[in-house]
Amino acid sequence: MRSLLCAVLLAGSGDFAAIGAYAAEVPGLATAIRNGLEDSRTAAQRTPAGVGVQQTLQAEYARHEFRPFWSRDGKASQQAVALLATLRAADTYGLRPTDYLTYQGRLLAEPPSEPSSDHGLEVDRWAQFDLALSAAAARFITHVHCGRTDPRAAGFNLGTSRPELDVGAVIERL
Repeated sequence: MRSLLCAVLLAGSGDFAAIGAYAAEVPGLATAIRNGLEDSRTAAQRTPAGVGVQQTLQAEYARHEFRPFWSRDGKASQQAVALLATLRAADTYGLRPTDYLTYQGRLLAEPPSEPSSDHGLEVDRWAQFDLALSAAAARFITHVHCGRTDPRAAGFNLGTSRPELDVGAVIERL
């Protein structure tokens, strides 16, 4: 977990002030992110883990006025590129990359690359990318910290507890 955090934090030194600048430059992006969170609420309610990710993302984005976390000036941030590389290599952590590289049935392999002449479509693409990468990060961080399967759900009571993890705070730091 620490190697993931160090790699992504070292990959870029952008702070949330830069996020505010980007959101101001792209009209409608914060609204698109807010709407995307609302639209994904129904899909997330299918599993308890999905509800947890949804609540975490809702709280983190609301705290930052629904500004994007993973892009600057119409390009993916260095942190986003580093996180995507880490997710593609999830098997080095004993996890399946495909568990993190899909979002609502769509592949999350790369950030949007071809600019669209339709501003509304471009904003929606970046909003979906931001939300998808945040959701993937939340799942990945949780699985690295806690494992993909709760031993109690498989009938094992190991008697050890894991320290609590504030997934939202980790995403914010990334």
